[in-house]
Amino acid sequence: MAGALALRIGKRPTELLRISESPLEDLLLDAAIIAQVTAEQEEPGSLKEEIKRKRRRLWAKKCQLEKLEYS
Repeated sequence: MAGALALRIGKRPTELLRISESPLEDLLLDAAIIAQVTAEQEEPGSLKEEIKRKRRRLWAKKCQLEKLEYS
């Protein structure tokens, strides 16, 4: 969780967790945490979730087009 938050706000995970070892150990720990977070984010979701996301995008696009037509 700290790794994902760190990526979003641009800080090091060890800073958020207030872990302070040697600079090299901090760097290695940051790299491990960020690698784990990026691996989790790359995992594909289920097909059902993919279909839901696609339908939401299409619905949002349709609503935007309708707004433009009535404006």
